[in-house]
Parts: sequence; C-alpha cells; structure tokens
Amino acid sequence: MHMNLVSQKETKFSSLRVINWNISYIGDIKAKIDCLKSLIAEVLGDHPCIIALEEVTEKAYTELLKEDLFNNHAYSLNYRKPCVFEGRNRGLGCMVICVNGIEITNSLLLNRALFPERTLVANLRYDKSDFELICFHSITGVDYKKAKSAQFATLADFLNSRGNNPTILCCDLNEPEIDHIDLNQVRFFDQKGDKGKYASLILRPNGIHFLEDSYRVWLSNNTEEFNSIKKVQEASENLVSTPLTVSHILRGGIRKRYDYIMATPHWIVKKVDYRYDEAIRNGSDHAIVVTDFTKV
Repeated sequence: MHMNLVSQKETKFSSLRVINWNISYIGDIKAKIDCLKSLIAEVLGDHPCIIALEEVTEKAYTELLKEDLFNNHAYSLNYRKPCVFEGRNRGLGCMVICVNGIEITNSLLLNRALFPERTLVANLRYDKSDFELICFHSITGVDYKKAKSAQFATLADFLNSRGNNPTILCCDLNEPEIDHIDLNQVRFFDQKGDKGKYASLILRPNGIHFLEDSYRVWLSNNTEEFNSIKKVQEASENLVSTPLTVSHILRGGIRKRYDYIMATPHWIVKKVDYRYDEAIRNGSDHAIVVTDFTKV
C-alpha cells in the first residue's frame, strides 16, 4: 500500500531521475563508463539526475574521475580506505554522482556498520530543497553469516532516525529469498537463526521507516503488469527463482531481484525500469535500476 505521507520539507523540482547500479569489480570499466554516458545522455534538458554505484574499486574510481560526467560526487573509500592486509572485499566502495545542478552539501559513512565503506550517505540540495540519498551494498549471507544481519540492523537504525525527512535509498541488498507480489509473503534468508528479521526491517518495515520500494509502488499503479506478474507467480512451482523482475542471476540460473531504489513518499513514482540485459552487455552482473520521480 502506498502511503500518502508528505513532509513539511517539500521538494521543489518537478522531476528527478535516480539510477542505481552495482557495476561489479570485474569487467571492463571503459564499457561501464560508456554505459553511464548513455544513461546520462537520456536525461532530457537540465533535469536533475543522481547515480548511485556499488562495487566501485579505487581503479574504477580513478577512471571515472577522468571523465567529465558529473558536477560533483562522493566516494566511500575516500573516507575509509582498505588496509594492506584486508583483502579485495574491503575495496568495494559506494559512489554517488550528481548531474545537472544537484549539489552534495555533505557526505558520510555509517561508521557503526561492520563494513562502513559499503555505506554512503549524501546530503543533497537542488533548487533550495534539501534531501538525502543513501547508497548501500549488503554483505553476502553466504560469506558473512551474522555480519549481514548486523549490517542491515545498522541501516534500519539509520533509516528510523530520519523520521519524516525526504530520503532515497539505492541498494544491492542480496535479499529476499522469495520476492512475492504480496509483500506479506516475501521470504527472507535465515542468517544463522535470525529468520530474516533484519532484512525485513528494510523491505517490510512496518513503521520502522517510511521508505517504499519504488518498483512495488509503480506496479500498484500499473494493473496490467501487476496482474501479469501475479499470474506467473501463481503458476510457478519455484518462487525462489520467480522474482517480480530480474536484477541478478545466481549460479545455477536462479533469478533474483536484489537491487532497489526506495524512497519516502515525497516523490511520485512515474516509471521504473530494470535493465538487466544492458548491464550484462557492459560487464556487470546486476541490473541497472532507473526510476523517474516527480514531486508530490
């Protein structure tokens, strides 16, 4: 259900495009940069655009800086660089890129998180309006067990602290196990006995925070697409591999929707597009998620 909650801090601008993409630490960064250029070129006129990227290595960051793609940016590994012996997984940063006049007034990490470099909070301003965007990359439950739950708990605590402030979350959550058309039937992975509790705080918040999954909001206003997905899921004998749409494919061909753009209801969701094939062609293993908003 879409909440009709409106903050006192109304956004002033009529449109906003938000792009979320786990670009992957493997593959050709040049191809990914060309893809980003194409995505930016799609933005009409001077409409504002924000791009949130996960798995941005220091090498990829260096290449991105060589391109005149954005007016300003924030990068998590500038705040918390990996140490010599920490390994590759501590070198996967988050990046927020602003295009067409959006200003980053401040940025920070969620330092209480076990992997703070996989979190990035950007305070943004456009046309005298202030709002916040969080870029978050989950730890995998296969490798990190209870650490994944702890990372979610930190994010949930932070989202709860935002109250009724305009907030957007771009994330790769590595959840859920079953992405059901009925939100009450979504099933999360059991991380060492947590029964999916902490993942549910993000995707099924029940008052913990006010952010909503933009794709579910879009589906709720597009009856034909909603009914089509519902029909497929009702006929499926393998809901584990029958998500609402595909953003990542695991080994064995198991399809998942792990990537999200979530937002408080200060914005109206106009369109959501999961571009899996385009992302794969350009060297990633996660879909590009593109969401167009207008103000309430």
